[in-house]
Amino acid sequence: MPDVLIENPILNSPFEQPNRHFKFTEDGITNEVVEARRSSGYFVPIPQPKKKGKQLVFDSEWTQDRFRESEFINRVRDRVNVWRQQGWPGVTNTTAKLLQHWTDPEPELEDMPEVIAYVKSYNLGFTIPYTIDDRVHQYNPDYLVRVDDGRGAENPLNLVLEVTGEKKKDKEAKVDSARRLWIPAINNDGRFGRWAFLEIKDPWSAQTEIRALLKTLREGRAA
Repeated sequence: MPDVLIENPILNSPFEQPNRHFKFTEDGITNEVVEARRSSGYFVPIPQPKKKGKQLVFDSEWTQDRFRESEFINRVRDRVNVWRQQGWPGVTNTTAKLLQHWTDPEPELEDMPEVIAYVKSYNLGFTIPYTIDDRVHQYNPDYLVRVDDGRGAENPLNLVLEVTGEKKKDKEAKVDSARRLWIPAINNDGRFGRWAFLEIKDPWSAQTEIRALLKTLREGRAA
């Protein structure tokens, strides 16, 4: 098997279901990234011919032709994914609060002096239209965040903040419509202040990613 250099082997966030993996081929692992979760499975070792007086040695190269799926584990994964999407039914109130806390960017927002105010947009009536399979739907972003991006609290930046879980077709359509169509349209209108969009995958990196966005926007104004 040829040597493969993978500079950064960490592809997924610890706060969401894995949605990327490195591809295996008949020659072994590659540095090609597949945009999907890897099926659970194992590699079947093949014993090398035993010579007299020597211990049996297994050839443990990890190649795709030796991969066998763990059907039971994959079924459990599917059930857990449905349970997560339904809001963790059956858990105690304490467990539900812990699960929400671990996927909640609010502690990060609370500690940011740049954040003037924020609110969850659910039930506010704030929606962004998007199209998927030629049908129009309405998208509720996770948060609306009012940020001082250097122009003062009297002229804040209105940030649409989306916390992304597992990768889905409809989520990609929502994010693309918000970022590529809705944000430019409302900024061109000019009557509703200044707006930006940010998608984060790790709620505990909210501060870092928001500040990186603000830096990019300031550099764009200065250019």
